[in-house]
Amino acid sequence: MFDIAYLTLDSIQEGVGRSQILRPLEELSRRGVSIALITFEKSQPSKEIIQRVRAAAIDWTFLPFEYSSLPTTRRMMDLALHIPKAGLVHCRSDLPVATALVRKEPFLWDVRSFWADARVADGSLRNGSARFRVVKRLEAMAYRKCAGFVTLSYAGRQQLVAQYGHPRVPNRVIPTCADTEVFAETPMPPGHPLRIVMSGSYNKLYDLNIVGEFVATLNRTSTVEVIWARPQESRTTPPAYVSQVVAADDPDKLSKIIASGHVGVSVLSPNTSSMMAAAVPTKIGEFLACGRPVLVNPGLGDTKDLVAGGAGVDLYLHGLSEAADKVRLLTSSENTAARCRRIALQSFSLTGAVNQYLSLYDQILHKS
Repeated sequence: MFDIAYLTLDSIQEGVGRSQILRPLEELSRRGVSIALITFEKSQPSKEIIQRVRAAAIDWTFLPFEYSSLPTTRRMMDLALHIPKAGLVHCRSDLPVATALVRKEPFLWDVRSFWADARVADGSLRNGSARFRVVKRLEAMAYRKCAGFVTLSYAGRQQLVAQYGHPRVPNRVIPTCADTEVFAETPMPPGHPLRIVMSGSYNKLYDLNIVGEFVATLNRTSTVEVIWARPQESRTTPPAYVSQVVAADDPDKLSKIIASGHVGVSVLSPNTSSMMAAAVPTKIGEFLACGRPVLVNPGLGDTKDLVAGGAGVDLYLHGLSEAADKVRLLTSSENTAARCRRIALQSFSLTGAVNQYLSLYDQILHKS
């Protein structure tokens, strides 16, 4: 069918890699796509991951992800040396796409974020620095030379078009996907206490301070619990307003914890505005698939549509008191779970993402 080399700097042994790389690739392989996968792993692969990859007939090359002795440029060189011949090179994010620019095969740029803008937002890169300008030039080259591209949001696509012009190649908007069979809809639980669920990792790009202010606002009239379900290895000290921290590396366990709550959290800091348009955190689709609305912020991907559709609450839009009223209204409505689930199936499902990738592969390779 199709012969794909898939390049990523991410690990498939961790949460995002498992859900956003391995699961879609398993389904693509099952649908007839021949896949050579190259990843960077922080530890030796577990037997469970090796068995999954073999069962999916994926040709997997894993390279060591060494924090100190292998800087980004060296890692990119290592990646370039291991790219096999393929009909299409699928590059996940900005840095892998740089390795494909010098090759003859057509490549797909899977824009997971605007890498330079994200590094500026987290403080690891200075805006306008030499490194920033180099990455931005690579971004422009990728847009001009790719055989196709994917963005996580329509807002991210619009930002690319505004910077680099109308696209002349096939492209799709494919948000982060949730396995809607694992993350299944359940009825909203009883209203007391009102339970807020934090899921996965929350790095410094997230605004956990405003979440704390929101919890305090809710607490004036409601009893509130905040549950943080996160990876076992996470060592981040939870904010004082978190009632309980639960280790949840397994998707089945995570889905049950989400189902026990009323609303999820995915609120980024205001100073991340330059990269937010392209961002769609994985947790959003998982919350929605379980039938739970999500606390969000303006400018985060296409979340304005979630707010308008009654599946999201913007903590910045009209103030925290009004946001608290909206949360109470949504979590007390018998229609909210079904509405959230419907949006998840329309926009965030694993099956939908796989179908979109297959369609795009077909369009690119027939055009080539």
